[in-house]
Amino acid sequence: MKRFLLVDFGATRIKTAVVDLNSGKLSSFGNFTCPPNVSKKLGQYELSLKLVKERFRKICESYSDKRIEGIMLCSQMHGFIILDKNNEPLTEYISWMDERSLEPVKGISTYDLIRKNLGGQFLKITGMNPRPGLPFMNILHLARQGKLTRHCKVLSLPEWLVNRSTGLVHDTMAASLGFYDISMRKYSKELVNFAESEAGVKFIFNKVVSDIEVAGYWKDIPVYTAVGDLQCAIFGAGNILNTTVSVNIGTGSQVSVIVKDRPKFEIEARPYFGGNYLKTVTHIPAGRALAVFLGLINDQKVRVWKEIKKLKVSDIVSSSLNFDLAVFKSAWNYSSGGSIGNIHEGNFNRKNYLASLIKNLLNQYVVISKELVEKDKTYIYILSGGIPKRIPVIKKAFSKMTGTKVIQTSNNIDETIHGLRKLAIGLR
Repeated sequence: MKRFLLVDFGATRIKTAVVDLNSGKLSSFGNFTCPPNVSKKLGQYELSLKLVKERFRKICESYSDKRIEGIMLCSQMHGFIILDKNNEPLTEYISWMDERSLEPVKGISTYDLIRKNLGGQFLKITGMNPRPGLPFMNILHLARQGKLTRHCKVLSLPEWLVNRSTGLVHDTMAASLGFYDISMRKYSKELVNFAESEAGVKFIFNKVVSDIEVAGYWKDIPVYTAVGDLQCAIFGAGNILNTTVSVNIGTGSQVSVIVKDRPKFEIEARPYFGGNYLKTVTHIPAGRALAVFLGLINDQKVRVWKEIKKLKVSDIVSSSLNFDLAVFKSAWNYSSGGSIGNIHEGNFNRKNYLASLIKNLLNQYVVISKELVEKDKTYIYILSGGIPKRIPVIKKAFSKMTGTKVIQTSNNIDETIHGLRKLAIGLR
Protein backbone atom coordinates (compact mmCIF):
# COMPACT_ATOMS: atom_id res chain seq x y z
CA MET A 1 0.00 0.00 0.00
CA LYS A 2 1.58 3.27 -1.16
CA ARG A 3 0.40 6.42 0.63
CA PHE A 4 1.01 10.08 -0.19
CA LEU A 5 0.36 13.06 2.05
CA LEU A 6 -1.58 15.83 0.28
CA VAL A 7 -1.16 19.42 1.52
CA ASP A 8 -3.03 22.52 0.35
CA PHE A 9 -1.16 25.51 1.83
CA GLY A 10 -3.86 28.17 1.53
CA ALA A 11 -4.08 31.79 2.60
CA THR A 12 -6.17 31.13 5.72
CA ARG A 13 -6.19 27.35 6.21
CA ILE A 14 -3.86 24.44 5.46
CA LYS A 15 -5.85 21.37 4.44
CA THR A 16 -4.43 17.88 4.36
CA ALA A 17 -5.33 14.28 3.58
CA VAL A 18 -3.71 10.93 2.81
CA VAL A 19 -4.31 9.13 -0.49
CA ASP A 20 -3.78 5.44 -1.15
CA LEU A 21 -2.31 5.42 -4.66
CA ASN A 22 -3.55 1.89 -5.35
CA SER A 23 -7.21 2.37 -4.41
CA GLY A 24 -7.40 6.16 -4.81
CA LYS A 25 -9.16 6.44 -1.44
CA LEU A 26 -8.71 9.51 0.74
CA SER A 27 -8.41 9.36 4.52
CA SER A 28 -6.93 11.08 7.58
CA PHE A 29 -8.16 14.58 6.74
CA GLY A 30 -6.64 17.53 8.56
CA ASN A 31 -7.29 21.25 8.81
CA PHE A 32 -4.72 23.64 10.25
CA THR A 33 -4.48 27.41 10.61
CA CYS A 34 -2.07 29.34 8.42
CA PRO A 35 0.48 31.39 10.40
CA PRO A 36 -0.69 34.99 11.00
CA ASN A 37 0.43 38.23 9.43
CA VAL A 38 3.46 39.42 11.40
CA SER A 39 3.73 42.85 9.77
CA LYS A 40 2.42 45.77 11.81
CA LYS A 41 2.44 48.17 8.87
CA LEU A 42 -0.82 48.96 7.10
CA GLY A 43 -0.92 47.51 3.58
CA GLN A 44 1.78 44.92 4.25
CA TYR A 45 1.24 41.20 4.80
CA GLU A 46 4.09 38.91 5.84
CA LEU A 47 4.32 35.40 7.25
CA SER A 48 7.24 34.39 9.46
CA LEU A 49 9.45 31.95 7.54
CA LYS A 50 10.30 30.23 10.80
CA LEU A 51 6.63 29.72 11.67
CA VAL A 52 5.76 28.62 8.12
CA LYS A 53 8.44 25.93 8.09
CA GLU A 54 7.61 24.91 11.66
CA ARG A 55 3.92 24.54 10.75
CA PHE A 56 4.82 22.38 7.76
CA ARG A 57 7.13 20.24 9.93
CA LYS A 58 4.42 19.68 12.55
CA ILE A 59 1.88 18.77 9.89
CA CYS A 60 4.23 16.21 8.35
CA GLU A 61 5.12 14.80 11.77
CA SER A 62 1.43 14.41 12.64
CA TYR A 63 1.24 11.87 9.79
CA SER A 64 4.40 9.98 10.77
CA ASP A 65 2.39 6.87 11.72
CA LYS A 66 0.82 6.66 8.23
CA ARG A 67 4.00 5.41 6.51
CA ILE A 68 3.93 8.21 3.96
CA GLU A 69 6.07 7.65 0.84
CA GLY A 70 5.59 11.01 -0.86
CA ILE A 71 4.22 14.52 -0.29
CA MET A 72 2.17 16.46 -2.85
CA LEU A 73 1.61 20.20 -2.42
CA CYS A 74 -0.48 22.96 -3.85
CA SER A 75 -0.03 26.49 -2.63
CA GLN A 76 -1.38 30.00 -2.51
CA MET A 77 0.25 31.95 -5.32
CA HIS A 78 1.60 35.46 -5.93
CA GLY A 79 3.75 35.53 -2.80
CA PHE A 80 7.54 35.28 -2.54
CA ILE A 81 10.69 34.97 -0.45
CA ILE A 82 14.07 36.54 -1.26
CA LEU A 83 17.33 34.75 -0.41
CA ASP A 84 20.86 36.15 -0.63
CA LYS A 85 23.74 34.46 -2.47
CA ASN A 86 24.30 32.20 0.55
CA ASN A 87 20.63 31.13 0.54
CA GLU A 88 19.92 33.10 3.71
CA PRO A 89 16.53 34.88 3.81
CA LEU A 90 16.44 38.62 3.22
CA THR A 91 12.66 38.75 3.68
CA GLU A 92 9.84 36.94 5.39
CA TYR A 93 7.21 35.38 3.11
CA ILE A 94 5.52 38.38 1.48
CA SER A 95 1.95 37.43 0.60
CA TRP A 96 -0.29 38.26 -2.36
CA MET A 97 -2.27 40.41 0.10
CA ASP A 98 0.72 42.75 0.54
CA GLU A 99 0.39 46.02 -1.40
CA ARG A 100 3.56 47.87 -0.38
CA SER A 101 4.32 48.64 -4.04
CA LEU A 102 1.73 51.43 -3.74
CA GLU A 103 4.03 53.30 -1.34
CA PRO A 104 5.95 56.19 -2.98
CA VAL A 105 9.73 56.01 -3.38
CA LYS A 106 11.41 59.15 -4.71
CA GLY A 107 8.05 60.66 -5.58
CA ILE A 108 6.45 57.72 -7.40
CA SER A 109 5.09 54.36 -6.29
CA THR A 110 6.74 51.25 -7.68
CA TYR A 111 3.38 50.12 -9.02
CA ASP A 112 2.94 53.34 -11.03
CA LEU A 113 6.57 53.24 -12.18
CA ILE A 114 6.15 49.74 -13.62
CA ARG A 115 2.84 50.54 -15.30
CA LYS A 116 4.36 53.66 -16.83
CA ASN A 117 7.38 51.82 -18.23
CA LEU A 118 5.87 48.49 -19.26
CA GLY A 119 2.32 49.45 -20.21
CA GLY A 120 0.46 46.56 -21.82
CA GLN A 121 3.61 44.46 -22.17
CA PHE A 122 3.22 43.07 -18.67
CA LEU A 123 -0.18 41.52 -19.45
CA LYS A 124 1.01 40.36 -22.87
CA ILE A 125 4.00 38.51 -21.40
CA THR A 126 2.74 37.24 -18.04
CA GLY A 127 -0.98 36.83 -18.72
CA MET A 128 -1.66 38.98 -15.65
CA ASN A 129 -2.86 42.54 -15.30
CA PRO A 130 -0.44 44.61 -13.20
CA ARG A 131 -1.56 44.51 -9.56
CA PRO A 132 0.01 46.01 -6.43
CA GLY A 133 0.28 42.61 -4.71
CA LEU A 134 2.21 40.78 -7.43
CA PRO A 135 5.77 39.69 -6.54
CA PHE A 136 7.23 41.55 -9.54
CA MET A 137 5.89 44.81 -8.07
CA ASN A 138 6.87 44.19 -4.46
CA ILE A 139 10.33 42.80 -5.26
CA LEU A 140 11.22 45.92 -7.25
CA HIS A 141 9.81 48.00 -4.42
CA LEU A 142 12.17 46.34 -1.93
CA ALA A 143 15.07 46.98 -4.31
CA ARG A 144 14.15 50.66 -4.70
CA GLN A 145 14.18 50.91 -0.90
CA GLY A 146 17.71 49.45 -0.82
CA LYS A 147 16.65 46.29 1.02
CA LEU A 148 18.11 43.73 -1.42
CA THR A 149 21.67 42.57 -2.02
CA ARG A 150 23.52 42.36 -5.35
CA HIS A 151 22.49 38.74 -5.98
CA CYS A 152 19.02 37.58 -4.96
CA LYS A 153 17.19 34.30 -5.37
CA VAL A 154 13.41 34.47 -5.73
CA LEU A 155 11.30 31.63 -4.31
CA SER A 156 7.60 30.88 -4.05
CA LEU A 157 6.25 29.58 -0.73
CA PRO A 158 6.53 25.80 -1.38
CA GLU A 159 10.12 26.16 -2.62
CA TRP A 160 11.00 27.36 0.87
CA LEU A 161 9.32 24.42 2.61
CA VAL A 162 11.47 21.62 1.17
CA ASN A 163 14.87 20.48 2.39
CA ARG A 164 17.67 19.34 0.05
CA SER A 165 16.06 21.21 -2.82
CA THR A 166 16.54 19.84 -6.34
CA GLY A 167 16.19 23.38 -7.70
CA LEU A 168 12.90 22.78 -9.53
CA VAL A 169 9.65 24.75 -9.57
CA HIS A 170 6.40 23.93 -11.37
CA ASP A 171 5.37 26.40 -14.07
CA THR A 172 2.05 27.16 -12.37
CA MET A 173 4.00 28.53 -9.39
CA ALA A 174 6.77 30.15 -11.45
CA ALA A 175 4.20 32.08 -13.48
CA SER A 176 2.68 33.55 -10.31
CA LEU A 177 5.88 35.53 -9.58
CA GLY A 178 5.29 37.89 -12.52
CA PHE A 179 8.64 37.35 -14.30
CA TYR A 180 7.39 34.47 -16.48
CA ASP A 181 6.48 34.45 -20.18
CA ILE A 182 3.50 32.10 -20.35
CA SER A 183 3.58 31.88 -24.16
CA MET A 184 7.25 30.81 -24.25
CA ARG A 185 6.92 28.87 -20.96
CA LYS A 186 10.10 30.35 -19.52
CA TYR A 187 11.26 33.42 -17.61
CA SER A 188 10.95 36.54 -19.73
CA LYS A 189 14.27 38.13 -20.70
CA GLU A 190 12.49 41.45 -21.19
CA LEU A 191 10.96 41.49 -17.70
CA VAL A 192 14.04 40.11 -15.93
CA ASN A 193 16.28 42.64 -17.71
CA PHE A 194 13.91 45.47 -16.82
CA ALA A 195 13.77 44.37 -13.17
CA GLU A 196 17.55 43.96 -12.91
CA SER A 197 18.16 47.34 -14.52
CA GLU A 198 15.71 49.15 -12.24
CA ALA A 199 16.78 47.26 -9.12
CA GLY A 200 20.53 47.00 -9.65
CA VAL A 201 20.14 43.35 -8.64
CA LYS A 202 20.88 40.03 -10.33
CA PHE A 203 17.82 37.79 -9.91
CA ILE A 204 18.12 34.00 -9.76
CA PHE A 205 15.24 31.54 -10.16
CA ASN A 206 14.85 27.79 -9.87
CA LYS A 207 14.48 25.71 -13.04
CA VAL A 208 10.91 25.53 -14.37
CA VAL A 209 9.27 22.17 -15.12
CA SER A 210 5.77 21.40 -16.37
CA ASP A 211 5.65 17.82 -15.05
CA ILE A 212 5.41 16.72 -11.43
CA GLU A 213 8.96 15.96 -10.29
CA VAL A 214 10.82 15.69 -6.99
CA ALA A 215 11.48 19.20 -5.64
CA GLY A 216 13.18 18.21 -2.40
CA TYR A 217 12.63 16.18 0.74
CA TRP A 218 11.11 16.19 4.19
CA LYS A 219 13.43 13.89 6.11
CA ASP A 220 13.87 11.14 3.49
CA ILE A 221 10.38 11.45 2.00
CA PRO A 222 10.28 13.05 -1.47
CA VAL A 223 8.30 16.28 -1.79
CA TYR A 224 7.05 16.89 -5.32
CA THR A 225 6.89 20.16 -7.23
CA ALA A 226 3.97 22.14 -5.84
CA VAL A 227 1.27 23.41 -8.18
CA GLY A 228 -0.82 26.57 -8.01
CA ASP A 229 -3.95 26.27 -5.89
CA LEU A 230 -6.14 27.81 -8.62
CA GLN A 231 -5.09 25.23 -11.21
CA CYS A 232 -5.31 22.43 -8.65
CA ALA A 233 -8.86 23.37 -7.63
CA ILE A 234 -10.01 23.59 -11.26
CA PHE A 235 -8.46 20.18 -11.95
CA GLY A 236 -10.00 18.66 -8.84
CA ALA A 237 -13.47 20.05 -9.59
CA GLY A 238 -13.59 18.10 -12.85
CA ASN A 239 -13.52 20.98 -15.32
CA ILE A 240 -13.24 20.04 -18.99
CA LEU A 241 -11.42 21.76 -21.85
CA ASN A 242 -13.63 24.48 -23.41
CA THR A 243 -16.77 22.84 -21.99
CA THR A 244 -17.11 24.10 -18.42
CA VAL A 245 -16.77 27.45 -16.68
CA SER A 246 -15.08 27.20 -13.30
CA VAL A 247 -16.40 29.61 -10.66
CA ASN A 248 -14.29 29.19 -7.54
CA ILE A 249 -15.48 31.26 -4.56
CA GLY A 250 -13.47 31.34 -1.35
CA THR A 251 -11.41 34.01 0.43
CA GLY A 252 -10.77 35.32 -3.07
CA SER A 253 -12.44 34.09 -6.23
CA GLN A 254 -11.80 33.37 -9.88
CA VAL A 255 -13.68 32.55 -13.07
CA SER A 256 -11.79 30.36 -15.53
CA VAL A 257 -12.17 28.37 -18.75
CA ILE A 258 -9.62 25.76 -19.86
CA VAL A 259 -8.45 26.39 -23.44
CA LYS A 260 -5.88 24.77 -25.70
CA ASP A 261 -4.08 27.89 -26.93
CA ARG A 262 -2.91 31.08 -25.26
CA PRO A 263 -5.89 33.49 -25.16
CA LYS A 264 -5.79 36.90 -26.79
CA PHE A 265 -3.31 39.21 -25.13
CA GLU A 266 -5.98 41.50 -23.67
CA ILE A 267 -7.43 38.59 -21.66
CA GLU A 268 -5.77 37.25 -18.53
CA ALA A 269 -4.31 33.76 -18.79
CA ARG A 270 -2.43 31.21 -16.69
CA PRO A 271 -0.49 28.06 -17.56
CA TYR A 272 -2.48 24.88 -16.96
CA PHE A 273 -1.74 21.18 -16.96
CA GLY A 274 -1.08 19.23 -20.15
CA GLY A 275 0.24 22.27 -22.00
CA ASN A 276 -3.17 23.96 -21.87
CA TYR A 277 -4.06 27.42 -20.56
CA LEU A 278 -6.64 29.03 -18.35
CA LYS A 279 -8.56 31.97 -19.72
CA THR A 280 -9.30 33.62 -16.41
CA VAL A 281 -10.24 36.57 -14.26
CA THR A 282 -8.83 36.51 -10.73
CA HIS A 283 -8.81 38.69 -7.60
CA ILE A 284 -12.61 38.92 -7.72
CA PRO A 285 -13.92 40.11 -4.33
CA ALA A 286 -15.47 37.24 -2.35
CA GLY A 287 -15.03 36.03 1.24
CA ARG A 288 -12.53 38.75 2.09
CA ALA A 289 -15.03 41.41 0.94
CA LEU A 290 -18.04 39.71 2.53
CA ALA A 291 -16.23 39.87 5.88
CA VAL A 292 -16.01 43.67 5.55
CA PHE A 293 -19.71 44.20 4.83
CA LEU A 294 -20.92 41.55 7.29
CA GLY A 295 -18.73 43.13 9.95
CA LEU A 296 -21.15 46.08 9.99
CA ILE A 297 -24.05 43.94 11.23
CA ASN A 298 -22.24 40.90 12.55
CA ASP A 299 -23.32 41.27 16.15
CA GLN A 300 -23.37 37.49 16.42
CA LYS A 301 -21.20 35.72 13.86
CA VAL A 302 -23.14 32.44 13.96
CA ARG A 303 -26.47 34.23 13.67
CA VAL A 304 -25.70 36.19 10.51
CA TRP A 305 -24.58 33.10 8.58
CA LYS A 306 -27.73 31.27 9.69
CA GLU A 307 -29.77 34.16 8.30
CA ILE A 308 -27.92 34.00 4.98
CA LYS A 309 -28.53 30.24 4.73
CA LYS A 310 -32.28 30.84 5.19
CA LEU A 311 -32.47 33.16 2.16
CA LYS A 312 -34.55 31.95 -0.78
CA VAL A 313 -33.70 32.34 -4.45
CA SER A 314 -36.54 34.86 -4.78
CA ASP A 315 -35.09 36.92 -1.91
CA ILE A 316 -31.73 37.15 -3.68
CA VAL A 317 -33.00 37.78 -7.21
CA SER A 318 -35.47 40.49 -6.11
CA SER A 319 -33.09 42.26 -3.68
CA SER A 320 -32.49 45.93 -4.42
CA LEU A 321 -29.32 47.31 -2.80
CA ASN A 322 -26.18 47.81 -4.90
CA PHE A 323 -22.88 46.73 -3.37
CA ASP A 324 -19.46 47.52 -4.80
CA LEU A 325 -17.43 44.70 -3.24
CA ALA A 326 -14.01 45.95 -4.40
CA VAL A 327 -12.72 46.94 -0.97
CA PHE A 328 -9.02 46.25 -1.66
CA LYS A 329 -6.90 47.95 -4.29
CA SER A 330 -5.82 44.85 -6.21
CA ALA A 331 -9.43 43.68 -6.57
CA TRP A 332 -11.09 43.16 -9.94
CA ASN A 333 -12.99 46.28 -10.99
CA TYR A 334 -11.51 48.40 -8.17
CA SER A 335 -12.32 52.08 -8.45
CA SER A 336 -12.30 54.01 -5.20
CA GLY A 337 -13.25 51.38 -2.65
CA GLY A 338 -16.40 49.53 -1.64
CA SER A 339 -19.82 51.13 -1.35
CA ILE A 340 -23.54 50.54 -0.83
CA GLY A 341 -26.00 52.24 -3.17
CA ASN A 342 -29.66 52.45 -4.18
CA ILE A 343 -30.71 52.94 -0.56
CA HIS A 344 -34.32 54.08 -0.25
CA GLU A 345 -36.80 54.44 2.54
CA GLY A 346 -38.14 50.98 3.26
CA ASN A 347 -35.42 48.87 1.57
CA PHE A 348 -32.53 49.33 3.98
CA ASN A 349 -33.34 46.41 6.24
CA ARG A 350 -31.35 43.42 7.41
CA LYS A 351 -32.89 40.79 5.10
CA ASN A 352 -32.57 42.93 1.96
CA TYR A 353 -29.02 43.85 3.01
CA LEU A 354 -27.95 40.20 3.19
CA ALA A 355 -29.83 39.14 0.05
CA SER A 356 -28.41 42.07 -1.93
CA LEU A 357 -24.90 41.26 -0.74
CA ILE A 358 -25.18 37.72 -2.13
CA LYS A 359 -26.82 38.93 -5.34
CA ASN A 360 -24.01 41.42 -6.01
CA LEU A 361 -21.42 38.75 -5.20
CA LEU A 362 -22.94 36.43 -7.82
CA ASN A 363 -23.54 39.16 -10.38
CA GLN A 364 -19.76 39.63 -10.65
CA TYR A 365 -19.47 36.09 -12.04
CA VAL A 366 -22.38 36.60 -14.43
CA VAL A 367 -20.67 39.67 -15.92
CA ILE A 368 -17.18 38.15 -16.04
CA SER A 369 -18.19 34.80 -17.51
CA LYS A 370 -19.73 36.57 -20.52
CA GLU A 371 -16.26 37.96 -21.30
CA LEU A 372 -14.63 34.51 -21.23
CA VAL A 373 -17.01 32.21 -23.09
CA GLU A 374 -17.59 31.84 -26.82
CA LYS A 375 -20.85 33.56 -27.69
CA ASP A 376 -22.43 30.71 -29.68
CA LYS A 377 -21.44 27.88 -27.35
CA THR A 378 -23.27 26.42 -24.34
CA TYR A 379 -21.21 25.85 -21.20
CA ILE A 380 -21.80 24.08 -17.92
CA TYR A 381 -20.89 26.10 -14.83
CA ILE A 382 -19.05 24.33 -12.00
CA LEU A 383 -19.25 26.06 -8.62
CA SER A 384 -16.50 25.28 -6.14
CA GLY A 385 -14.87 26.74 -3.05
CA GLY A 386 -15.91 27.27 0.54
CA ILE A 387 -18.59 29.95 0.04
CA PRO A 388 -20.99 27.86 -2.13
CA LYS A 389 -20.61 24.99 0.33
CA ARG A 390 -21.44 27.30 3.21
CA ILE A 391 -24.40 28.94 1.41
CA PRO A 392 -26.25 26.19 -0.54
CA VAL A 393 -28.81 28.61 -2.06
CA ILE A 394 -26.01 30.13 -4.17
CA LYS A 395 -26.23 27.27 -6.69
CA LYS A 396 -29.93 27.80 -7.49
CA ALA A 397 -29.64 31.59 -7.41
CA PHE A 398 -26.68 31.55 -9.80
CA SER A 399 -28.49 29.18 -12.17
CA LYS A 400 -31.49 31.52 -12.14
CA MET A 401 -29.30 34.57 -12.82
CA THR A 402 -27.35 32.94 -15.68
CA GLY A 403 -30.10 30.79 -17.17
CA THR A 404 -27.62 27.91 -17.46
CA LYS A 405 -26.93 24.52 -15.93
CA VAL A 406 -24.89 24.83 -12.74
CA ILE A 407 -23.12 21.96 -11.00
CA GLN A 408 -21.72 22.28 -7.50
CA THR A 409 -18.89 20.07 -6.33
CA SER A 410 -20.68 17.52 -4.24
CA ASN A 411 -19.04 16.97 -0.89
CA ASN A 412 -17.07 18.63 1.87
CA ILE A 413 -13.68 17.57 0.52
CA ASP A 414 -11.89 20.56 -0.98
CA GLU A 415 -11.35 20.60 -4.73
CA THR A 416 -7.63 21.18 -4.17
CA ILE A 417 -7.40 17.88 -2.27
CA HIS A 418 -9.18 16.12 -5.13
CA GLY A 419 -6.77 17.77 -7.57
CA LEU A 420 -3.72 16.67 -5.58
CA ARG A 421 -5.17 13.17 -5.37
CA LYS A 422 -5.46 12.97 -9.16
CA LEU A 423 -1.93 14.34 -9.64
CA ALA A 424 -0.51 11.85 -7.13
CA ILE A 425 -2.28 8.90 -8.76
CA GLY A 426 -0.83 10.07 -12.08
CA LEU A 427 2.66 9.38 -10.72
CA ARG A 428 2.04 5.63 -10.42
